[in-house]
Amino acid sequence: MKKTNEEQPKMSEKEIDRQLASLAETGMWQALLSRLRSKDYAAIGTLATLDPFKQPTEIARSQGKRMMAYAIEREVEIAVERRKRAVEEVQKDE
Repeated sequence: MKKTNEEQPKMSEKEIDRQLASLAETGMWQALLSRLRSKDYAAIGTLATLDPFKQPTEIARSQGKRMMAYAIEREVEIAVERRKRAVEEVQKDE
């Protein structure tokens, strides 16, 4: 059974970053990234065919899909960069 948001264990921002950075090193992330980019290309194609006066809701949905795909990819990139900086800081202190 799927847990609701209230039932999900709370994670700190640091733990979320750690998990996202770890995800970037897996084949699962490469598959997900490929799928997100594929969906992004499909959304761009959809946007090109829609009439903004007749289909504003469909345009908003396509734009929302593009933004979500970008946001997910960017969050993982940011987490990887944070981890790299943390490692560099530790190495600099040694």
